Amino acid sequence: MHPRIYHILGVVCFMLCCGLWLDSPSAHAAPQAGLDCRTASSGNWNVPATWENCGGGVPGAGDAAFIQASHTVTLTQNAAVGDLHISTGTTGISAGGDGKVALESYVLDIYGKLRCYYAALGATPGTASGAIPSNPITVTPANPGRLRFAGSSRSITAAGEWSAGNNASDAAFRVEVAVDSDAVVTLGAPVKASNWLFTSGVVDAGTNRVAVDLGGYGTGDVNVAAAATLISAASSANNPIMSRTTILTTGAAGTLTLNGRLVLKGANPFIGITAVQLNGIVEFAGASQTLLQGTGGGITPTVYSTLVLTNTNNKTLATNT
Repeated sequence: MHPRIYHILGVVCFMLCCGLWLDSPSAHAAPQAGLDCRTASSGNWNVPATWENCGGGVPGAGDAAFIQASHTVTLTQNAAVGDLHISTGTTGISAGGDGKVALESYVLDIYGKLRCYYAALGATPGTASGAIPSNPITVTPANPGRLRFAGSSRSITAAGEWSAGNNASDAAFRVEVAVDSDAVVTLGAPVKASNWLFTSGVVDAGTNRVAVDLGGYGTGDVNVAAAATLISAASSANNPIMSRTTILTTGAAGTLTLNGRLVLKGANPFIGITAVQLNGIVEFAGASQTLLQGTGGGITPTVYSTLVLTNTNNKTLATNT
């Protein structure tokens, strides 16, 4: 074969391989400069003029991005960042306008944490705010984008820096957790998403609810894939493992599909879901537990594929199981 043919085939193969590589979370894991990039104005994420203090470029997986008050940054392709900070105003929680990230139909990989703050333009890191904007992150409803947490063990939210206060609608963002297989990430504060996808690694939610909400009863799904584990210590009907952000009789979300492992540590775990498919492992790992019960108009699971009982003392059935 002519040497030029080998060259062309090599280039094509390289381009195809790079295309596949760039679609995975690890594609953005290369070390960056560790800059605190600030928005200079509203604009597209991948345009250097949108940013200041960013070395003349745009944020990467090792950089922090500060979306300043009244600025909207729009993704026109998949992107990555270290910590993502979204402003709630300049001199207070609601003074000076909110920052916003418009994901459109793209994926933003986060290798650090999600945080809200307020500060004067040009000032970082500002004052942390647990009162987040109503629409800090939006998507295109017909083809929604998502935040995808990737990388190693860490806390992906912290108390006083985020909350589940954002609006629930079909324009609300989805969340995927696709961290390293040996990583354990913690939720220090709840996050509301239209849908949750746990793809890989371990997520320890503590007593924080997995808030899944599309704005109506029976909507918003949670999927725990075979390579993922979700741990929860939530332990009351008013603070369930997962549900919409309202409880009462309309607090139940859509479907939980469990193909991985769900570890429950609370004495009285509840779930606000209208349908469950427990194909994976459900482990009751607390002492003196009552098995999982429904709340918010949701169902009480009665059929388990694999049920594991650990720790000490009695396990009590909530219903025939």
